Amino acid sequence: MNASNIVTLIVGLVGGGGVSALLGYILGGRNELKRDERAASRELTALRERQGDDARTFQRDTLLEIHDLLYKINRMTGRMRSQDSQVFAKTRRYGRDPMPGGWSDEHSELVTAINRLRVRIFDPELRDLIYSYTSLLISALSPGQRRVDGDDYAVYRMSGKLDAESTLMWADLENRLGTAIRAQFPGSDVAESPIPIQTPVPAEPATAQQEQPAT
Repeated sequence: MNASNIVTLIVGLVGGGGVSALLGYILGGRNELKRDERAASRELTALRERQGDDARTFQRDTLLEIHDLLYKINRMTGRMRSQDSQVFAKTRRYGRDPMPGGWSDEHSELVTAINRLRVRIFDPELRDLIYSYTSLLISALSPGQRRVDGDDYAVYRMSGKLDAESTLMWADLENRLGTAIRAQFPGSDVAESPIPIQTPVPAEPATAQQEQPAT
């Protein structure tokens, strides 16, 4: 194509509005691309919000259920400790006789159910605290030493010591568990922190440039 033909083509495009149409097509494409990007961003934000809501619901249900199970195992442990103490007062035998009514099986089932839910908790500190607490309850019922003749009083004393430790640990665990449960409900005093037990990361100190006032 020679120079005269090119000039003729340009004149034709300008005179016929071709340039305006071409520019309109390009701008329209860019606007459509931006609309698609905004729509994709809104969809991603909505997806993250739904996932966050699902996670809070999952964690809330897990924490509420394990809270109920911990109350049940507390009552069962207390009942079994009372039974052993009553037998010891009458016979001077402690922890040697089987529990009535399938109590031991029920206690084991509660421990299993608590551990099944415990591993679903997001907060590792709370998971570990629940594990330590249930382990202490088990130790209070069976201090974990090989029994010998005449050790009943020593085992009785050790069981009482472990039971007192579990009582102190329960106060801390119940407080932390309650805080974690409230954090799953919008509008609560700790709702802003999804895992309130974790130690917050301290903010980095301001740099000299950040501290310099604007002029």
